[in-house]
Amino acid sequence: MAHTPTPWEILFEGGVPHIAKTGPRFEGETIARTYGDFESPTIDKGNAELIVRAVNNHQALVNALQAYVEYDEETSDCPSCPDCEGGCINATAREVLAQATQHEPGCLCPSCEVRS
Repeated sequence: MAHTPTPWEILFEGGVPHIAKTGPRFEGETIARTYGDFESPTIDKGNAELIVRAVNNHQALVNALQAYVEYDEETSDCPSCPDCEGGCINATAREVLAQATQHEPGCLCPSCEVRS
């Protein structure tokens, strides 16, 4: 799925935070605005900050989780069973990675990076 390249940042227009991509091609072009709570601008700013932090760190987090999953596959004898006390961290890692990359666990499509 295509999206505006990162990093994104928060700019303010008329006191309303908006999420923008800056750089030579975009010049502060608005990607999205946050209008969550007109009575509390701090909520709108907080929402924008959360979105920007999540977007700007998404690929690094996916890469780290992918590295963990690959390491686990190479070194662990754990069968990733659901019987682990508190849930299985290995199964959870695969599920979260699949959600973050929009693939099903165990997907074998040519573009899929998830090899769980």
